[in-house]
Amino acid sequence: MNASHPSPLTPSWLGDSVGHYEGDTLVVDTVGVKTDHPYAMQDLFGTPYTDKLHIVERYRLRNYDEVKDALERNAKENWMFSGDVFSKHRGKFLQVHVTVEDKGVFTSPFTATLTYVRERQPARRSGLRRKSARILQQQGLRRA
Repeated sequence: MNASHPSPLTPSWLGDSVGHYEGDTLVVDTVGVKTDHPYAMQDLFGTPYTDKLHIVERYRLRNYDEVKDALERNAKENWMFSGDVFSKHRGKFLQVHVTVEDKGVFTSPFTATLTYVRERQPARRSGLRRKSARILQQQGLRRA
């Protein structure tokens, strides 16, 4: 947090990311993503990238009133594979605003805003934890 990218920067598969807060927003800045593989792409659509790729992500918790317009637009424009998980939720939403620029591929930066919501029902605990504890106990690695 609150660091600069190293100089010189050694490219890596996930790049070099540094973060800082701007008020209540976590800002993550990423550069230095490796490009030395044949079909380098940054998404499932095959969008290429070069060593000039620069991504800025802004994470922020938002209230329903702040994301309502984006949710309504999303419902009209996008197919929701998991059904409508947003309309009845009135807690906090995690909204990520992403800016991607790569002067080796694009003529200007592009942006996207993604909104996430917690599951309505917390995930059920499987018996895995109990089974693991039982196995450890049987092996004498954990007390009853």
